[in-house]
Amino acid sequence: MWRRAVFGLVLFGLVSALILHLLNQGKPQPWIAQRQTQQLRKIVPELQEFRLQHFYWKTGGRHLHYARGEYADPDSTWARRAPTQAKPFDEQAERDYRRVVGLLGDTGVAVSGLSLDSGHWEFHLDRGAFTRVSYILDPGYRQLPLDQGTEMRYEAIDSDWYLLDEDFN
Repeated sequence: MWRRAVFGLVLFGLVSALILHLLNQGKPQPWIAQRQTQQLRKIVPELQEFRLQHFYWKTGGRHLHYARGEYADPDSTWARRAPTQAKPFDEQAERDYRRVVGLLGDTGVAVSGLSLDSGHWEFHLDRGAFTRVSYILDPGYRQLPLDQGTEMRYEAIDSDWYLLDEDFN
Protein backbone atom coordinates (compact mmCIF):
# COMPACT_ATOMS: atom_id res chain seq x y z
CA MET A 1 0.00 0.00 0.00
CA TRP A 2 2.75 2.49 0.93
CA ARG A 3 4.57 1.62 -2.33
CA ARG A 4 1.57 2.80 -4.35
CA ALA A 5 1.47 6.02 -2.37
CA VAL A 6 5.21 6.65 -2.98
CA PHE A 7 4.82 5.76 -6.66
CA GLY A 8 1.85 8.12 -6.93
CA LEU A 9 3.81 10.97 -5.34
CA VAL A 10 6.81 10.39 -7.60
CA LEU A 11 4.60 10.24 -10.68
CA PHE A 12 2.76 13.40 -9.60
CA GLY A 13 6.11 15.17 -9.12
CA LEU A 14 7.37 14.15 -12.56
CA VAL A 15 4.16 15.17 -14.32
CA SER A 16 4.13 18.49 -12.43
CA ALA A 17 7.76 19.17 -13.41
CA LEU A 18 6.99 18.39 -17.05
CA ILE A 19 3.97 20.69 -17.08
CA LEU A 20 5.97 23.53 -15.48
CA HIS A 21 8.76 23.01 -18.03
CA LEU A 22 6.31 23.14 -20.92
CA LEU A 23 4.65 26.26 -19.57
CA ASN A 24 8.03 27.90 -19.03
CA GLN A 25 9.22 26.76 -22.49
CA GLY A 26 12.73 26.25 -21.15
CA LYS A 27 13.24 29.88 -20.19
CA PRO A 28 16.09 30.14 -17.64
CA GLN A 29 15.43 31.35 -14.12
CA PRO A 30 16.65 34.93 -13.45
CA TRP A 31 19.65 33.87 -11.35
CA ILE A 32 20.73 31.44 -14.10
CA ALA A 33 20.30 34.12 -16.77
CA GLN A 34 22.52 36.49 -14.77
CA ARG A 35 25.24 33.87 -14.37
CA GLN A 36 25.10 32.82 -18.02
CA THR A 37 25.22 36.37 -19.38
CA GLN A 38 28.28 37.04 -17.21
CA GLN A 39 29.97 34.05 -18.87
CA LEU A 40 28.94 35.14 -22.38
CA ARG A 41 30.20 38.68 -21.81
CA LYS A 42 33.73 37.27 -21.39
CA ILE A 43 33.89 36.07 -25.02
CA VAL A 44 32.46 39.18 -26.70
CA PRO A 45 35.89 40.85 -27.23
CA GLU A 46 37.15 37.84 -29.17
CA LEU A 47 33.93 37.65 -31.19
CA GLN A 48 34.46 41.32 -32.03
CA GLU A 49 38.00 40.54 -33.22
CA PHE A 50 36.52 38.05 -35.70
CA ARG A 51 34.06 40.79 -36.76
CA LEU A 52 31.45 38.09 -36.41
CA GLN A 53 28.07 38.89 -37.93
CA HIS A 54 26.32 35.54 -37.65
CA PHE A 55 27.13 32.06 -36.35
CA TYR A 56 24.91 28.99 -36.27
CA TRP A 57 25.30 25.31 -35.62
CA LYS A 58 23.03 22.38 -34.80
CA THR A 59 19.77 21.98 -36.74
CA GLY A 60 20.02 23.16 -40.32
CA GLY A 61 23.80 22.95 -40.58
CA ARG A 62 26.67 25.28 -39.85
CA HIS A 63 26.88 28.93 -40.82
CA LEU A 64 29.64 31.49 -40.21
CA HIS A 65 29.53 35.07 -41.45
CA TYR A 66 32.52 37.12 -40.32
CA ALA A 67 35.44 39.28 -41.52
CA ARG A 68 36.63 36.70 -44.09
CA GLY A 69 33.20 36.23 -45.66
CA GLU A 70 30.17 34.00 -45.35
CA TYR A 71 30.52 30.20 -45.12
CA ALA A 72 27.97 27.39 -44.81
CA ASP A 73 27.75 23.65 -45.28
CA PRO A 74 26.67 23.04 -48.91
CA ASP A 75 23.56 21.06 -47.89
CA SER A 76 22.53 23.39 -45.04
CA THR A 77 19.43 25.55 -44.87
CA TRP A 78 21.76 28.55 -44.92
CA ALA A 79 23.27 27.55 -48.27
CA ARG A 80 19.81 26.97 -49.76
CA ARG A 81 18.37 30.22 -48.41
CA ALA A 82 18.35 33.16 -50.80
CA PRO A 83 19.96 35.66 -51.13
CA THR A 84 22.93 34.27 -49.15
CA GLN A 85 26.27 34.14 -50.91
CA ALA A 86 27.76 31.57 -48.55
CA LYS A 87 30.75 29.59 -49.77
CA PRO A 88 31.73 26.10 -48.58
CA PHE A 89 34.06 26.15 -45.57
CA ASP A 90 37.75 26.41 -46.42
CA GLU A 91 40.53 25.41 -43.98
CA GLN A 92 40.77 28.83 -42.31
CA ALA A 93 36.99 29.13 -41.97
CA GLU A 94 36.91 25.63 -40.41
CA ARG A 95 39.55 26.69 -37.85
CA ASP A 96 37.73 29.92 -37.10
CA TYR A 97 34.41 28.10 -36.80
CA ARG A 98 35.93 25.60 -34.35
CA ARG A 99 37.37 28.53 -32.38
CA VAL A 100 33.91 30.10 -31.99
CA VAL A 101 32.49 26.70 -30.97
CA GLY A 102 35.29 26.42 -28.40
CA LEU A 103 34.64 29.91 -27.03
CA LEU A 104 30.96 29.14 -26.61
CA GLY A 105 31.77 25.76 -25.06
CA ASP A 106 34.06 27.44 -22.53
CA THR A 107 31.13 29.55 -21.28
CA GLY A 108 29.08 26.48 -20.36
CA VAL A 109 26.00 28.10 -21.92
CA ALA A 110 24.12 26.01 -24.51
CA VAL A 111 24.08 28.43 -27.46
CA SER A 112 22.92 27.28 -30.90
CA GLY A 113 23.61 30.54 -32.69
CA LEU A 114 24.51 34.17 -32.31
CA SER A 115 24.36 37.32 -34.35
CA LEU A 116 25.29 40.96 -34.24
CA ASP A 117 22.15 42.91 -35.06
CA SER A 118 21.93 46.72 -35.04
CA GLY A 119 24.92 46.96 -32.73
CA HIS A 120 23.75 44.46 -30.12
CA TRP A 121 24.65 40.80 -29.68
CA GLU A 122 21.97 38.11 -29.74
CA PHE A 123 22.90 34.74 -28.23
CA HIS A 124 20.26 32.16 -29.18
CA LEU A 125 19.94 29.47 -26.54
CA ASP A 126 19.59 25.81 -27.47
CA ARG A 127 16.08 25.34 -26.08
CA GLY A 128 12.59 24.14 -27.07
CA ALA A 129 11.38 23.49 -30.59
CA PHE A 130 8.46 25.96 -30.51
CA THR A 131 10.24 28.89 -28.90
CA ARG A 132 13.57 30.62 -29.21
CA VAL A 133 15.06 32.15 -26.11
CA SER A 134 17.87 34.64 -26.65
CA TYR A 135 20.09 36.75 -24.45
CA ILE A 136 20.53 40.23 -25.91
CA LEU A 137 23.60 42.27 -25.01
CA ASP A 138 22.70 45.92 -25.57
CA PRO A 139 24.99 47.90 -23.22
CA GLY A 140 23.20 50.64 -21.32
CA TYR A 141 19.84 50.12 -23.00
CA ARG A 142 17.33 52.57 -21.60
CA GLN A 143 14.11 50.72 -22.20
CA LEU A 144 13.09 47.20 -23.11
CA PRO A 145 11.59 46.76 -26.57
CA LEU A 146 7.81 46.50 -26.47
CA ASP A 147 6.35 43.01 -26.25
CA GLN A 148 4.55 41.86 -29.37
CA GLY A 149 1.65 40.02 -27.79
CA THR A 150 2.68 36.50 -26.83
CA GLU A 151 4.91 36.14 -29.91
CA MET A 152 7.85 38.17 -28.57
CA ARG A 153 8.32 38.93 -24.89
CA TYR A 154 11.22 40.78 -23.29
CA GLU A 155 12.53 40.60 -19.72
CA ALA A 156 15.32 42.62 -18.13
CA ILE A 157 18.32 40.74 -16.77
CA ASP A 158 20.48 43.73 -15.83
CA SER A 159 21.38 47.16 -17.25
CA ASP A 160 23.16 45.64 -20.27
CA TRP A 161 21.30 42.38 -20.92
CA TYR A 162 17.73 41.34 -21.54
CA LEU A 163 16.01 38.14 -22.53
CA LEU A 164 13.88 37.67 -25.65
CA ASP A 165 11.35 34.83 -25.61
CA GLU A 166 9.95 34.20 -29.12
CA ASP A 167 7.02 31.91 -29.85
CA PHE A 168 7.29 30.18 -33.24
CA ASN A 169 3.84 28.57 -33.47
